Amino acid sequence: MQSSSFQCVFIATLAGGLGFSIASGRAESYPAGAAISLGSNPVVSAGDIVDAGTVTVFTAPVDHQIVVTDVILSYSTGNCHPQVTLDRSDGTVLAKFRLRQENDGDKTSEPTSVQHAFQSGLPVPAGESLRITEEGSCDVAYTISGYLAHP
Repeated sequence: MQSSSFQCVFIATLAGGLGFSIASGRAESYPAGAAISLGSNPVVSAGDIVDAGTVTVFTAPVDHQIVVTDVILSYSTGNCHPQVTLDRSDGTVLAKFRLRQENDGDKTSEPTSVQHAFQSGLPVPAGESLRITEEGSCDVAYTISGYLAHP
């Protein structure tokens, strides 16, 4: 009888320790399911400067879409009021940003920036391009990132 009680306590202790060790880890990942590429590095990122025009940021491969998750925009031209548009090559507007509200008394030349993370993401379908357009001739620096996903 005594060995049976010892075995029960021993097994319960092992089960509790195993459960604690499995549950205490921190997990991080991209969204689960079929939305993620099977590639070894599904992350895409690009950055440059756009000034009074349109630039193609990246083009989704024919077998994957790109989901844009993060955008960082900045500029340091004094007394400038840029408007930035992100759109697809089919003309669909995905996002618009104004980096500074117009203000007659504002003569600062300090950098102004926008940093935004899209929880649901901005989709760029397979074969389409993501473009960025700057209006205002303000030399806007950008960094845009996301991941490849199955269409």
